[in-house]
Amino acid sequence: MAIAQQVLEASRQAHRETPERLQLNRNVDCFHHTKRVVAILRSQGLSASFVGKTAGEGQYTPPSGFPRAVVHPGTGQTIQCSGVSHDAIWVGEAQFDLIANGNDGSEPLGSPGIPVANEIPAQYYRPQNPPVYPIEGAPVPPPAPAKPPYPGDTIFDQVGAVLWADYAEAGRTPDAQVGRWFGRTIYDWLVANEPTLEASITKHRAEWRALLGLR
Repeated sequence: MAIAQQVLEASRQAHRETPERLQLNRNVDCFHHTKRVVAILRSQGLSASFVGKTAGEGQYTPPSGFPRAVVHPGTGQTIQCSGVSHDAIWVGEAQFDLIANGNDGSEPLGSPGIPVANEIPAQYYRPQNPPVYPIEGAPVPPPAPAKPPYPGDTIFDQVGAVLWADYAEAGRTPDAQVGRWFGRTIYDWLVANEPTLEASITKHRAEWRALLGLR
């Protein structure tokens, strides 16, 4: 049996088993129809998979397993998939549309979907739509923000030397606010806005010298 005919028979079988899915015709119903077709084809020895989708594309997002990083076997590119197609699958290196009039919305369409197996021309394949199987699994956590490197004690000493000198010039004993100025200066340089430590010292030194009564 040709693969296209095998896919068509699987789509029709899934519809016979649960006809109410395509009668109701919401994206979740289409997805479950597609999920059953993938299971049938894989039980027959075919490498059937879901079509991965990225943010902004029409798709169904299963309740678990997404977002997920997927390596496209054709390009080797790692793609962040936010869901899968509700009505199309990969079978080997070919894509098939399984539902005519399939609905990608969450509300019933008002007309039924029709089980089909229309091979999608290769020129319409998108490089951001890799095969995805299985779909279950824990969502991929977002990457942790990069921590700034430890700059070293000699860098911290530069800020301390300027602070102590300004307190001495003002005739003041260093107090708890030293921690404030030190923290603001280092934070502004490592995390926030200032491109260099010197620029951050200049910015915050003007603030602490004003409070110390220094010009």
